[in-house]
Amino acid sequence: MSETDAIFTVVIVLFVGQILAFGPIIIIGKLGGPKIAFYRILHISWMSIGIIDHDGSRKWTPIKMADIKTLSPPHIEHKGRTRYIDNTNFTRRLGAPAQEWHIDNSLPLPLMRGFRDVILDPITVTKAYNTDILRRFYNLSKEANKKSQSNKSQYILMGLGIVGAVLAAVWLAVR
Repeated sequence: MSETDAIFTVVIVLFVGQILAFGPIIIIGKLGGPKIAFYRILHISWMSIGIIDHDGSRKWTPIKMADIKTLSPPHIEHKGRTRYIDNTNFTRRLGAPAQEWHIDNSLPLPLMRGFRDVILDPITVTKAYNTDILRRFYNLSKEANKKSQSNKSQYILMGLGIVGAVLAAVWLAVR
C-alpha cells in the first residue's frame, strides 16, 4: 500500500468517524435537546412549561403528559410547587402544548384569552358559510375522476409514441 493510499484511507476513516460522532449530536439538537428528542423518538406525549423568573427570563422544561394530575383542577408538581393547568390556555412550543407561569404564582399566564369576548356578526357568519367551499369540497372526487381519465389518454399517447419510435428504429436498422 502506497503512502497516498494510506493518507486517503485515513482521511476517509476520519470523515466517516466525524459523521458517526457528530450526526447524532446534530439530530438531537434539531429535535430540541436530549430530553425532548427522547420523548419524540419514543412517541411519549409531552408538554413544555415555562417559568418566568423575577428578571423576566424564561426557563422552559419539557414534562410528560402522564405527570399531569387530572384531579380537579388539573395540576402538576414542578420543583416543589403546584402549577395549575388551564385546558383552554395552551400555546405551542417546539410542536408541543406549552403554558407559562410566573415563578411566584401557581396560576398560568393568560396567553390565548384575547378573543374570548368578541361577539361575531351573524351576517358575516352566514356569508362565510354560504360560500362555494362546500360545493367544491363535495365535487373533488368527480374532478379526480376527470383528471384520471386525462392521465389515461396521456399514457396512451406516450405508449403510442414509444411504440412508433421502436418501430422506426427497427425499420431503419433493417434497411
